[in-house]
Amino acid sequence: MLKDWIARGALALALYSTSQWLCTMLGLHESVRRARESLALNSRLSSLWGVRQCLDHFAVLALAEGDAERAVRRHASAAMLGQKHGIALEPIDAATIQKDVLQLRALLGDGPFEALWAAQLSVPIEQVIDWALGDTPDGQ
Repeated sequence: MLKDWIARGALALALYSTSQWLCTMLGLHESVRRARESLALNSRLSSLWGVRQCLDHFAVLALAEGDAERAVRRHASAAMLGQKHGIALEPIDAATIQKDVLQLRALLGDGPFEALWAAQLSVPIEQVIDWALGDTPDGQ
């Protein structure tokens, strides 16, 4: 049982890493597909670290697609999950996310950014995962 869990965790991490690489090599569509696979697997494994990583990556993808509001929502959800469960980011990831957040704040303005961020903090993480896996139009 433990070996199976470790193997699935390794697969989830590999899918996440592949998604990041594919974003630059093959484009957003393939990256989103792999990120969804990784998120689904991390969610089934209850890997909160993996879910947080995926949500932040989905935010990066949303920003690349020009959807600033969806990017804010996903970064906010990832931050809430990390804060609630004490999930720290690697320094390089934290710096990248901080850069994205500053860019999003500049794109949307302080008021709209803060309103989106605050509203997203009340959304249950299970709902956020469902939205990310389904890529609903509201992008929450």
